[in-house]
Amino acid sequence: MPGSLSAGSANLGHYLKERLGADAKLVGTDFNLGPIAPLGAMTMVGTDTPGGAPEFLILTRTDPAWGGDAILSHLRLADGEDVRDIQWVHPELVLAAMGEGTLRFITVSSSREMKVHGTLPPLHTATVREIAINHGNRAQFASGGYDRILNLVDLERPDALQSIKQEGVIGSIRWPLCNQNVCPSLTLDDGTFLIYDTRTRPIGPPAFKATMGKKELFSHDRYTDHNVVLGFGDGEIQHIDVRVTDRVLHKVQDPFVEAIGAMRWSPDGGTLMVSGIPGVTIWRVKADGSLGILGHQRPGTGKPGGELTAYNADFSDASSIVWTAGAAMGTTHY
Repeated sequence: MPGSLSAGSANLGHYLKERLGADAKLVGTDFNLGPIAPLGAMTMVGTDTPGGAPEFLILTRTDPAWGGDAILSHLRLADGEDVRDIQWVHPELVLAAMGEGTLRFITVSSSREMKVHGTLPPLHTATVREIAINHGNRAQFASGGYDRILNLVDLERPDALQSIKQEGVIGSIRWPLCNQNVCPSLTLDDGTFLIYDTRTRPIGPPAFKATMGKKELFSHDRYTDHNVVLGFGDGEIQHIDVRVTDRVLHKVQDPFVEAIGAMRWSPDGGTLMVSGIPGVTIWRVKADGSLGILGHQRPGTGKPGGELTAYNADFSDASSIVWTAGAAMGTTHY
């Protein structure tokens, strides 16, 4: 993986500063590989601008083969409504978490125009950290954050909303195809990992709960019915198998990401991406669950004054990622 930023990264930073007048950082990278993106993957990012300034959603086309990013459109949001997470529900609809717990639907037309389609009734009283779409039923999603409430929502059955109070702040949520896509999972910042079974009404105690013995458990992902990887604020990665309780089978220190903020599993490439401060690492998951580094991206310097840049990244296909870092955005092969 190249260690330098891609050529396309400067375009978006210039657009933010000169066109939108926003001294912002980019958050909420997510991808749409649907039919309305024939020239490459569409990426939507949101801004987090200091001082209560206007915020924006920006739709770009980032295509490694094309060699750059093309800004397709932008949507101005309310002042101070900073974007926290973005998830594509389907190729023309996005669910975005912003502000102090607001969840909005954003439509994307065939001409790439974005509009606010609607706002969900209040589900949270504080900032949402993550949204997780159920990959087996995209009408369902889970959300959680600083109010310590896990909400499980079915857009086709609004009366089926379930809210589960947690003992700590929710750091990450996943709802994968694992376990017949009925078992969302989450981490708490205090070091707790939980899985719930949504087949019961009302949902009872967690189907699985493990206390990992250290705090700052900010991220996780699941790549089989039983295998889980956990990411910590000190850069440590742990692998557990829920069939053998909370015993750590493997652990490794990420040499390039000092504080892990997000983890993404790619079933196509059998790889795990770890992003945070101050970079991105791509790991190959071996047959026994141990990890080997495929590549990394990390700048040589951080922000003035020594503050390191936080990276946010996601897979765009089986051999490339798209990332944001501050006001920069780019694509990298690995």
